[in-house]
Order: sequence, then C-alpha cells, then structure tokens
Amino acid sequence: MNKDEFTRATDILNDYIQSRPLKYSEKRLVILRALLDSNRHLTAEELHSIVKDKDASIGIATIYRTLRLFTECGISGELTLDGSTTRYYPALGKAHHDHLICIKCGKVVNIVSPGIEKTQEKLARENGFTLESHRLDLFGICSDCQK
Repeated sequence: MNKDEFTRATDILNDYIQSRPLKYSEKRLVILRALLDSNRHLTAEELHSIVKDKDASIGIATIYRTLRLFTECGISGELTLDGSTTRYYPALGKAHHDHLICIKCGKVVNIVSPGIEKTQEKLARENGFTLESHRLDLFGICSDCQK
C-alpha cells in the first residue's frame, strides 16, 4: 500500500463517519492499514490476528464492526464462500474482479478479464436485464493442491 492509497481511504472513511452518528477512532485506522497492507482476501479472524500484534486492545467484535463500516463506504469488498466464510479485501480504486477459489485450501485469486465482462453484459442484454452488479466465482483446485 502506498501513502496516497491510505490517505484516500482515510478521507473516504472520515467523510462517511462525519455523515453519520459515528465517532472517529484510531483503532479503525490500525485496522484499515492492516487491511490495505495485506492486499489479499482475509477473514475477520485473520485480520484480527494481524491487528492484535499492533494493538492488543482491538477485539474481534471491533474488527467485525469496522469491516462492515469499510464495506458500507466502499473501502473494502467482501466475498462470502460456502455460505458462511466471509473474506474482506481492499476495494478502493480497484477494478472489478472475479475470483478463482481453491476448494481444498481456500486460496482466492483475483481475475480480471474484459472478455468475461463483455460476455456477462451481452448475456444480460440478450435476456432483457440491466446489470446492477455481478459476481463470478470459479471453483477448482489450485496448482499447489494439485501437487
């Protein structure tokens, strides 16, 4: 993560907080920095493990509340797997992406494909749909697990 990315994210977060009955919190910034530095899809528990080394007073409930806040204001995205495991990832300034997901180890790989995007838009038009959003998750076995 570069300084500009963190500054942009904190500006968005501060604007969002000021527009609601929320208070500023240094703990949110610690969580934000950890999420942006990770540059991968993390569960709340994984993020908590990273954050508690930086500030032991941050509990798992704070992580969950903060991740919900980050998702609401567009700083993070969320990917729910198998109906129960939710992973969070930095979304600010990132192009839309889809996912390859390993069914053995849970590894998530971002994929960006203009061809897939065009096909999805074409399918929607052909069926009379106006896309509001979409998500494509492809499940398989990663190269590490195939060994």
